[in-house]
Amino acid sequence: MTIRTAAVSSLLAIIIAICDSGINPAAADTVTDPVLEAKKHYNFAVQYKNSGSFDEAQRQYEKAIALCDTIYQFHFSYADLLGKIQQPEKARAEYLRALELNPRHFPTLTVLSENYRQAACYDSALVMYERMYAVEPERRELLASIAGYREYLGNAEGALEAYTELIAKGEAGYETIMKAAVLASREGDLSRARDFAVMALEVRAEDREALSLAANASMQIEDRDSAVLYLRRICEADTADVASHSQLAKLYRSQGDTGNLLWTLERQVRVDSMNVEAIGELAEILYTQGNIEEGIMHVRRGLIIDPKDGRMHILMGENYRRLNQNDKALAEYRIALKDPAWSSSAQRLIWQIERPESAAEKKEKDFFNRK
Repeated sequence: MTIRTAAVSSLLAIIIAICDSGINPAAADTVTDPVLEAKKHYNFAVQYKNSGSFDEAQRQYEKAIALCDTIYQFHFSYADLLGKIQQPEKARAEYLRALELNPRHFPTLTVLSENYRQAACYDSALVMYERMYAVEPERRELLASIAGYREYLGNAEGALEAYTELIAKGEAGYETIMKAAVLASREGDLSRARDFAVMALEVRAEDREALSLAANASMQIEDRDSAVLYLRRICEADTADVASHSQLAKLYRSQGDTGNLLWTLERQVRVDSMNVEAIGELAEILYTQGNIEEGIMHVRRGLIIDPKDGRMHILMGENYRRLNQNDKALAEYRIALKDPAWSSSAQRLIWQIERPESAAEKKEKDFFNRK
């Protein structure tokens, strides 16, 4: 390359740099504006950074910022360099300065949010996400992150608000809806918890968690009819769910629905085979329906589990009484007397067979028994 060619190339490079800085080439030799001078150093800094000459790039950035500290691009680009040369604290300070100068600069918000996340500064990361969402509210994934951070930081109300907004914007995925349902339940907003659970069931029709949440919320707001529907679906799908069978039986009992109560108890005692109370209630219903033999089968089973259960002895006594075997019936009733829960019932049944003595009869009996 000739000396003349080299000189022309250098001149062109200077002109390009000046043009990138917004400087009029024709007046370059007379420019004294510090902003234009700062832009020139900034352009040099970017070129050096891109070429890997980080030391020189840093000097050029510092010159540019010293001349003009109010252009956010300077600080944002310089922060990127500081990150590359492993100076994270200085980099963060420059990003914050860039954000101060341009609060809506999305790339700065993005970098800072990730920076805070990696440093486990989740409260600061949340602030960045909230500001990002304010800038670009159409980005639903930001709202999902906001909800997650709020929940993690213990702001259940704020998390529920974010999940609700996310669902209202059409993000009707099962996981999102169930997070909202669980939070609403924890916050005591039971009607909304059930509404979300029902929405989740529209996505996964027989989901166990959603059914349980809908059932529990319905019971707590005393909507027993709805609770029955959800619990019935659970019991039909999951025979082994003892708690749901017990709750469903309680509801059918309160409604006087003997037919469905029988259905529930039959399933319950198959799963919870040692539940003497359920076995006894099942046997009693079978008795009232005239299905004595099956009822007796359950009574014998119950007495094997708990030989002292008063209800079982009363039911066995009732069977003997039906067969006109009153002596055996009385023997069963007298055993039931020892069970405090059933002693009064047993005593009344004994009196139906053996009429209690009147005061006069007792007095007379005592007189003749004296020695």
